[in-house]
Amino acid sequence: MGLLFPEMTEPQQGFAFPRSLAEKYLPVHVADFVGLAEAKRFLLALAKRPRPIALVFHGDPGRGKTAMSFALANDLGASVRYIGAQRFTTDELDRTWEAVNYYPPKGKFWEVICDEADEATERAQLQWLSKGDIAANLRPVMGGAVEPGVPLPVIWVFTCNSTARFEKRFLSRCTVLNFSMYGAAGEIAEYLETIWVRETFNLDPAPARPNFARIVKESASNVRDCLIQLDRLILEG
Repeated sequence: MGLLFPEMTEPQQGFAFPRSLAEKYLPVHVADFVGLAEAKRFLLALAKRPRPIALVFHGDPGRGKTAMSFALANDLGASVRYIGAQRFTTDELDRTWEAVNYYPPKGKFWEVICDEADEATERAQLQWLSKGDIAANLRPVMGGAVEPGVPLPVIWVFTCNSTARFEKRFLSRCTVLNFSMYGAAGEIAEYLETIWVRETFNLDPAPARPNFARIVKESASNVRDCLIQLDRLILEG
């Protein structure tokens, strides 16, 4: 989750509910994320010098894979095409390839985000391979061979809980980034403390200060789960 804080918003009115902390502090740039050092290092370099590539973000739910996908698009200034869970089909891929082939992006790149892509069938994965290998920068020629071509300005991001269901040739075309281990437990605890001070500053009486290190440990360094615990503690007072 994010290190940078959004501007304070007006109080909720009517029947609207306040945003959860996990939503309120959702990061919008790659650098905003706590932990995930290796993934951040790679993606910050990519945002600085973008190139056509296919990426796989894998890890347990709540690890920030989808949020990181959109944060990367923000940093790139890319046009986003989103393919939601269970929509990674051959028909959807045909429409996506047509879009990125014939419609220029608003920025320099398209970013195609395929959420929960491990639910895709083998046929859909092979369809993606047959449509073009943007990572290897190849194109088919007469006789079934391939030669260097001009790659489309597209960055593909496939999110998944596990890579086990991907076809091997599909994975071989992608750069795989592991979101399973956040690391940086101390950094996360400091982040939670900063949010706690900000969110409880005007509460009277002030709720008892929690053990932030224990929250991080109990949540296995999953920042979203940490913020859910923090939300509950603030509500309970």
